[in-house]
Amino acid sequence: MAAPNTTQLAMLPATVNLDQIRTVSVGPMMTFHTSGARQSLQLRDELNNSLENARAYLREEIPVHLHHRSNRRIGDVVVIPAKRGIVRTTRDETVPAGMHGWDPTLQSMHGIFMASGPRASSKHKTGPSEKY
Repeated sequence: MAAPNTTQLAMLPATVNLDQIRTVSVGPMMTFHTSGARQSLQLRDELNNSLENARAYLREEIPVHLHHRSNRRIGDVVVIPAKRGIVRTTRDETVPAGMHGWDPTLQSMHGIFMASGPRASSKHKTGPSEKY
């Protein structure tokens, strides 16, 4: 969990027509369910031409390491904020004190490994470990 960077808010521009598009906030991201490939392409391009601190992707363009391409909750277009930013529709929306959901390569999204027991030493420290 990490605190969002409120200086990196990505506001959806009012000029982008979201009629007939289902919009869903997914943690710091926003996902859009469109009526087809043509509408998805147009929306992605409009968003990328007007957004700051975020980038819009078609489902098949989402970076592989995020593991979102086959997630049924992710729409046809997804807007992913930069670093610890947040995508919002208005500035009036509440920004939580902490959240999950950013790029797992960010150090603030890494897990913590702790151990205790009769043979565990408080002096022993390990470095980063790879999952699995």
